[in-house]
Amino acid sequence: MTGNERLLLYHTVIQTGLRSNELRSLTRGQLYFDSNPPYITCKAGSTKNRKDARQYIQSELAADSKTHVATKSPKAPTFKLPHETNLARMLRDDLSQARKRWLSEAKSDPLKYSQRQQSDFLSDVNHEGEITDFHSLRHTCGAWLAMTGAHPKEVQQIMRHQSITLTMDTYGHLFPDQEAEAVGRVRQMLLDPPEILRAPGTSNQAAEAPHSAQRLVQQTTRETLRPAANGKVLARRKRKRLSLCRLRTWAMVCCYERRIA
Repeated sequence: MTGNERLLLYHTVIQTGLRSNELRSLTRGQLYFDSNPPYITCKAGSTKNRKDARQYIQSELAADSKTHVATKSPKAPTFKLPHETNLARMLRDDLSQARKRWLSEAKSDPLKYSQRQQSDFLSDVNHEGEITDFHSLRHTCGAWLAMTGAHPKEVQQIMRHQSITLTMDTYGHLFPDQEAEAVGRVRQMLLDPPEILRAPGTSNQAAEAPHSAQRLVQQTTRETLRPAANGKVLARRKRKRLSLCRLRTWAMVCCYERRIA
């Protein structure tokens, strides 16, 4: 694969979360560039859950993909992927090249260069021994969706997880924290006028207060549990890949894009 094709491949995986076997089955006829918004489809036979999938992409990626497949037939594969055993090696080689370029940019500043050398940024193995593989690009997609504050159900649908539990176990720790905001709303309840504490029937406002408080508690509970899921479940979750492994992939793509430009 050429540098431009690999760059396009990485962008596609990060935006769609497609798996390697789904990418292999992707043809020009499954790319809908002119739709608003543009999207990619995957047939049920190639997806893990055996269901048809529609993954939306950004207009910039659609334009680049359209140029890439301009001379291909409708049934031709979109990407010339190497053997599955070499996918991770290809990504790590690109990470290595991007890291070398990143280090060379700081050679004129000895202190900065030393700091970068000690960093695991763009390394295929981080300081905790976690290894970057091709599937890390898919995890980057889910991680960034969570970090932008997307609703967990939206993340589940885009990642095509069988259950919301899997989504929360994998990405729950990356959703923006809202615990402080929830506690603030409880404090506001304590500061409400004292008449809400009156016995039922003492006034219309007092009679309505329990229902209002209940609605507020329900709303607070829903909004608190939405990003955090069950605390006990998250406490048992094993982090398979650090978000740093996912984020450094994007930096690699940016560095690589500058190199081939």
